[in-house]
Amino acid sequence: DAETRAVQWATAIGHGSGNDRAEAIAANAAGSSFVTGSFSQTAMFGSEQLTAGGAQDAFVTMLSREGSVLWTMHPQCASGSLASGRGVAAGSSGGAFVTGRFKGEIDFGVTNFSSPSKYSAFVAQLTSTGRVAWAIKLGGTARASGEALAVDATGAAVYVTGDFAGTLALEASGLFQGTALTAFTMVSSGRNDAFLVKLNNDTGLAISAAKIGGPLDDVGRAIAVDASGDVLITGDFSNTTSFTHRAGGTFAGGTFSTVDSAGYDDAFIAKYDSAGQVQWAMRAGGGLFDEGSGVAVDAAGNVFVTGHFSGTANFGAWTLGDTPNFGGHTITAAGFRDVFVAKFKKTGILEWSLGGGCDN
Repeated sequence: DAETRAVQWATAIGHGSGNDRAEAIAANAAGSSFVTGSFSQTAMFGSEQLTAGGAQDAFVTMLSREGSVLWTMHPQCASGSLASGRGVAAGSSGGAFVTGRFKGEIDFGVTNFSSPSKYSAFVAQLTSTGRVAWAIKLGGTARASGEALAVDATGAAVYVTGDFAGTLALEASGLFQGTALTAFTMVSSGRNDAFLVKLNNDTGLAISAAKIGGPLDDVGRAIAVDASGDVLITGDFSNTTSFTHRAGGTFAGGTFSTVDSAGYDDAFIAKYDSAGQVQWAMRAGGGLFDEGSGVAVDAAGNVFVTGHFSGTANFGAWTLGDTPNFGGHTITAAGFRDVFVAKFKKTGILEWSLGGGCDN
């Protein structure tokens, strides 16, 4: 309860013979919630026992507002395969969207995908009864992982973020089963790049894409969409990174801005419009390890981001055409790694930042 802080209910998912892990949760306007993650061997979802086909299988469970399990969607892995749900979002029609990664073979019912030697990302739309409407694979010759996704206010588009290495291509299912959409390919700039892909809600077809990358490692970890259809993404990068975009055809893109990290890894947050054009971006970091792991937007378009940092982190923003300015707010960790929360106006202006932690 928001006023009394009393626990209303608690539900156990899994508690079977193997390892069970919940990775993400989302709620819809009716108060139902969706949980995604992974399990191995056997696991209980309400009164239903499921058996993993692979070494680790993904799942999505829908819970009522009272905490009862309504249904569980379980894409079956082949023997020895691995899969995990990493991000979930509530859809506008009572269903949900899920993203994650798999290695080996996975069967969504409407289609199946194979990625024998490396992880590939997947995205699927689920109906209000847990049926898979469509599923796509983001793979190609790349290693890829879907980490988070969000749906726009109209329900017409779903945005996915994560990371990839190599050449990323999209394969679709449903009406487009078996079609390799090679027009939508991206090549990473370094070891790992972050990606942002906009998909059609009804078909799963890609509408636009963007990447954030440099010579080392860049990961998109969380995403949100505001009431105007603009997209916020946060994650982390190391060394030098560039924000590029594309909207159809073979990825070409132009560099929006390049920035050097202050430490081993810095957090970033970037805002894109609905066409995939980057509007502004910021960096938060110091001399050690910093990561953006969550982002949310309020009704006025203000942006809130959270994550963790080590040592001293400086928050600075830059906008299109501006020189990066890191003379913003500075916070210092009490221990080796502390949490942070920061607020930005819809235009990218930093309003405040807070750090919290202990001395170990």
